[in-house]
Amino acid sequence: MEAELIAASALAERLNETGLRIVDASWHAPPTGLDARALHREAHLPGAVFFDIDAVAGPPADLPHMLPTPETFAAAVGALGIAESDVVVVYDQTGIASAACRAWWTFRHFGQARVAVLDGGLPLWRAAGLPLAAGEAAPAPCAREPRAGCFAVWDRAAVLANLERCERLLVDARSRERFAGRGPELWGDPGRIPGSVNLPYQELLDERGCLLPDAVLEALVEAAGVPRDRPFAVTCGSGATACVLAFAFARLGQRDVALYDGSWVDWVRAADTPRARD
Repeated sequence: MEAELIAASALAERLNETGLRIVDASWHAPPTGLDARALHREAHLPGAVFFDIDAVAGPPADLPHMLPTPETFAAAVGALGIAESDVVVVYDQTGIASAACRAWWTFRHFGQARVAVLDGGLPLWRAAGLPLAAGEAAPAPCAREPRAGCFAVWDRAAVLANLERCERLLVDARSRERFAGRGPELWGDPGRIPGSVNLPYQELLDERGCLLPDAVLEALVEAAGVPRDRPFAVTCGSGATACVLAFAFARLGQRDVALYDGSWVDWVRAADTPRARD
């Protein structure tokens, strides 16, 4: 699982490169009231297309941005004119946030070989005074063959089984307050999955929304009690910010990372799942 970062200055030099596709994968949590697609129309990187993680999603429909089927993904990405041979750069309107890494993970899962994340996202691009475009791009569609996913994807049953077998350490990307069950929980009842450890994704980013250097990430992972020699799974509120952890772990060479798709919102919709809180 490759985890490539690209700086705004480096991407700016490659804007006219053949086979480069830029993807705005922004998503904003419901309480913000922000419309990511509307903001994309107002300002986006030149040539960027909009990838909606809630629209390009799979069942069950009552859970947000669940992983799409291979057929749904291939049709949606083909309609955006993205071929398997293209180099894809994904970005977010708020730095390295959940949706950019979720899109990175999804594209890689379904066979896109080269996918990079724009370090610092749109804010750093703006701060550098680099060009922006408005409206929506109208790319020429291309045909894509559906490919089976290549990463481990967990559902609730897999997490329950892991509670018995303890094969993987479960790492939760939510804030410390939400993990402890003390802070407001966007996705239902407060608390955490028993046996999980906490590594808040926000703590992996600097004040600009850029991923911290690999050496700092190593120290944070160690301090969180995540052993490098044990396979683990990642979770969060809905399966999006967990992908920031997956991206960071991949930067550190950890390929065997499962994603609990649905995460806490899926866990708490079942009345009989165990929960822990401080």
